[in-house]
Amino acid sequence: MKHTSEIAHFFRTGERSAPGLLFDAQLVTPADSAATDYKVLLFSYSEWDSVYSVQMRQFLSRELPGVTLTGDDTEGFSEHSLDGQQAVVVTYPSVGDPALLKEYGQKLARFAQNGGLVIISGTHKYEVINALGLLDVEYASFVEEASMHVKSDSHPILAGLTPDFTPKNNIYPLEVSDAGFVTLVDYQGLPVVGYKNIGAGKIVYLGLEYYFDEAAPSRLLGNVFKWALADQTPPSSNNGVSAAKQVLGRTPTKRTEEILHAGSQPVFELKIFPNPYYEKASLEFTLDKTMTVSAEMTSEAGGISAVLLPQRTLSAGYYRLEIPDLAPGIYFVKCKIGNQIEVRKVVKARVGSAR
Repeated sequence: MKHTSEIAHFFRTGERSAPGLLFDAQLVTPADSAATDYKVLLFSYSEWDSVYSVQMRQFLSRELPGVTLTGDDTEGFSEHSLDGQQAVVVTYPSVGDPALLKEYGQKLARFAQNGGLVIISGTHKYEVINALGLLDVEYASFVEEASMHVKSDSHPILAGLTPDFTPKNNIYPLEVSDAGFVTLVDYQGLPVVGYKNIGAGKIVYLGLEYYFDEAAPSRLLGNVFKWALADQTPPSSNNGVSAAKQVLGRTPTKRTEEILHAGSQPVFELKIFPNPYYEKASLEFTLDKTMTVSAEMTSEAGGISAVLLPQRTLSAGYYRLEIPDLAPGIYFVKCKIGNQIEVRKVVKARVGSAR
C-alpha cells in the first residue's frame, strides 16, 4: 500500500501530453446503455489540470448516452450557467481563489437546494472542498491500490459492485465532519463514496480516479445519475426544457408546507401520528403490491437526521415505521415507494411545551 502527499509521485506525468490516449472506450462498457437526455455542466474552474474535464466528458458520454455536456471554467461562472442543467460535476477540485470558490460554492449550493445534483470528484485538496462550502472536511489524502469496503450493497449507487473491491488507480478518502453526510464506501473507516441531501437535491462525493479508465469508478458514476435523477423527468422534445430548469425557474416550495408532492399525483397515503410528538411517533403506509420502499427523516436544512428504512423490496401489506426521539424541532419524513415520493412535515415538541 502506498500513501503519499505528493500528487506528482502518483501520476505518470509524461502521459498527460496526450490526454486522448489515456481513455480506451473499449475497456469498460456502460451497465445500462439506455439513452438519457440529461444536461450536465462540467465545472472545471478549480480542477488540477484540463485533462480531468476532458476525461470526465468521455466517461459521462459513455455512461449516459444522449447526455448534453457543457463546460464553464471561466471566472464569469454564474447561476445563468446553471440554467437548464440537471447536474454539475466538479472535476478534481484542487486550485482556485478562495473568495471565488466561496461565491461559486454558494451558487452550486442553491442549485442543489432547488433539486439539482452536484458531484465532486476525488481530490486530495480538502481545503478547496471547504472553500466551496459544499461539504465540511477535516482531512484528505490519496492512496494507491487500496481495498475499499462497501457499507450498504443495497444502495442504488452501489449496484453491480462487490462488497470489497480494489481499484488499480488512486482513491481519495476524506475525513468528513458534515453531520448530514452518508458514507457508502470507505477505506479504513474514512469515506470514499457518499452523499448528503441539501434541500431538494444532493451533493455526492466520488473519491475515485477519473483520469484512467476503470470499471468500478465508471459504474459508480453512472449509478449516481440514475439514482439521484430518477425522480426528475429528462428534457422532452416537446418543450426542450429540463426538469432542473423548471425547478430553478419557479418559486421554490417552502419547506414549512405540510405536504410536498414530488410526483404528479400521490399513489399511496402516509400517516404520521401523533404529530406533533414528544418521544415517539409512527409512520404508516399500505402497499397494494410488491414495491421498492425507502424512508428517511431530514432536518429543515436538508441534512439526514435518521434513516427510517433503507431501500428494501416489500411485499403487499400494511407497514408501520417508528419515528425516533430526536431533538425538538421541525423535520421532514421522505418516503419513496416505487417511483413516487411523498414528504410529510413532523414536529418534535419539547416536553411540557404547547403547540
